[in-house]
Amino acid sequence: MSMNYNDNGKLAFQLMEKFDPEEALFLEWQNRVSILCSSNFGCHEDDLPDASWRDYYEDGLTPKQAISFAVMDYWYDIPEIEELWQGG
Repeated sequence: MSMNYNDNGKLAFQLMEKFDPEEALFLEWQNRVSILCSSNFGCHEDDLPDASWRDYYEDGLTPKQAISFAVMDYWYDIPEIEELWQGG
């Protein structure tokens, strides 16, 4: 069964209705967090204990600031995590 132009247009419209620009911005921000964690810690933030990423984002923190807070608030008991983050 093939879709005609109208069916494709309806599908595109439905996808646009579901698009949340704020969520897209958060996902882009979170991707930057992931890249920073990977380059500094050798793993993604998903591999570390949960942190309040959405709260950090909504508080207007940059990805670097959010990771600094995560190191202090959630990851403080991980050996050498602060040194890895500070570059020491």
